[in-house]
Amino acid sequence: MKHVTFRQFVLSISSCAGIFLVSMPPARAAVSGLDQVQKAAAAGDAQSQFQLAQDYDKGLGVKRDPAKAVEWYLKAAQQGNSHAQNNLGGHYSRGEGVTRDDAEAVKWYRMAAAQGDPLGEKNLGVMLAGGLGSPKDTKGAIEWFKKAAAAGQAGAMADLGMIYSQGGQDAPLDYPAALKWLQRADALGSAAADDRLGELYFHGHGVPVDNAQAAKWWGKAAELGEAHAQLELGFLYLGRKGVKTDLARAYMWLTLSARQQDIVASHELYLMRGGFTDDDVTKGQQLIDDYDARHSGSQGSSQAASQASLQASLLATPASTGTERSQTQ
Repeated sequence: MKHVTFRQFVLSISSCAGIFLVSMPPARAAVSGLDQVQKAAAAGDAQSQFQLAQDYDKGLGVKRDPAKAVEWYLKAAQQGNSHAQNNLGGHYSRGEGVTRDDAEAVKWYRMAAAQGDPLGEKNLGVMLAGGLGSPKDTKGAIEWFKKAAAAGQAGAMADLGMIYSQGGQDAPLDYPAALKWLQRADALGSAAADDRLGELYFHGHGVPVDNAQAAKWWGKAAELGEAHAQLELGFLYLGRKGVKTDLARAYMWLTLSARQQDIVASHELYLMRGGFTDDDVTKGQQLIDDYDARHSGSQGSSQAASQASLQASLLATPASTGTERSQTQ
């Protein structure tokens, strides 16, 4: 069974460019709105430059062009726009539209953080915790996470909970603090926090072992799309003390996890191909269809993906809260 460590969480930034949680700005009603933004950006208005960069970043009214996004983020960032500084750091940390450069990413994250930008603070913490682009500095990472958390940044709260629940050099093992931060992040809808809470209850770290509680927290995270939680919930439904065996739900959650390229879930589905009855698969597929309906078809074709998950050899991607991108202000 796969369990994600804080080191895996941090290293995922360098190995798979992190997971970016993006709030899309409202779509413009007419091309004339884009024309006005382009003119204002060309005239040197920093906010318009940031907006235009986002348009190129996300393909809003223009063809998506990460290199042009970087160009306009840079112009806005050089004028002190903290949101542009944060997003420019993200492009450098991912190597998207520009050559990957963790040190350059840290530079821009630090500039955003220095202005009190919560995402810049959180992202700088991620880089310092992993020693990406700068010497490893766990204490410094904790301080930046705390600043972002004080501003209500849920990802930073989850990061603090992860650090305190893992412990290690320069990071005290402190389960009460971990639970505090994870529960605060949960209240703000953090799937990563719910996933970690499931881990704590499953292993009895700082709390009594309680598979029913683990199922509760992994269930919340799984519903929010957290692949690792979907994997673990699938295992629980295969038959764990405190959780009623439900092979249809096991099939559902393992398939949803495999759909997100979790190699452990894909392998388990392969091993269980003779353990699921036709009725289990039919009911499980209906549960998947219901899940997709709740999430407005964001996963694509569930039936095709379900079949592919039984056959494909998938690449593993560590779970991570990752660095985050600023939205239109």
